[in-house]
Amino acid sequence: SLFKGWWRWQEQYRVMRQLRFVCGRIVARGLKSNMSQVLQTWHTHAQEQQHLHSVCSSLLSRWLNMQTARAFDMWHLRIHQRTTMKSVCNKVIRRMLCAHLSAAFALWFANSSERITSKSILTKVITLMLNRQMSSAFKSWRCTAHRQSHMQSICRHIMIRLRNTHISFALDSWRLQVKEMQRQ
Repeated sequence: SLFKGWWRWQEQYRVMRQLRFVCGRIVARGLKSNMSQVLQTWHTHAQEQQHLHSVCSSLLSRWLNMQTARAFDMWHLRIHQRTTMKSVCNKVIRRMLCAHLSAAFALWFANSSERITSKSILTKVITLMLNRQMSSAFKSWRCTAHRQSHMQSICRHIMIRLRNTHISFALDSWRLQVKEMQRQ
């Protein structure tokens, strides 16, 4: 009667409490499994992004090194050409002076001011030629350096867009999985 009812109620209470405990563990395992899957997916995606970033950085570094080496090679070539041209000009001038040495001395004796003027003009012409060659080499180097800087800027922009796209994709995937878990 009352005493038996009390014992039955206590037994049912104990059984219900045990069932609640078991059900809670089952639900917790299910949630952990889903969260583990979401985190695993996110982790895999993050590793892929890190690998892509590493590969792109490596390629960009190689490309920039090649461009820098090419620019310095061009600069060195221009300097070598300038030196060769200066040597050739000096030889031509020496030959011209030797070939016309007697005429030059006669002219110098006849009119020394004319000689000074012609030497000054010749010096100016040679200086102008050498300056043009040096300017051309520097302009070429500057153009190559500018192009390299521009390409580096483009590559950085591409890397940033690529990284942002993959991060956005990872977060969208995570949000979808969380919404799906909430629906269940």
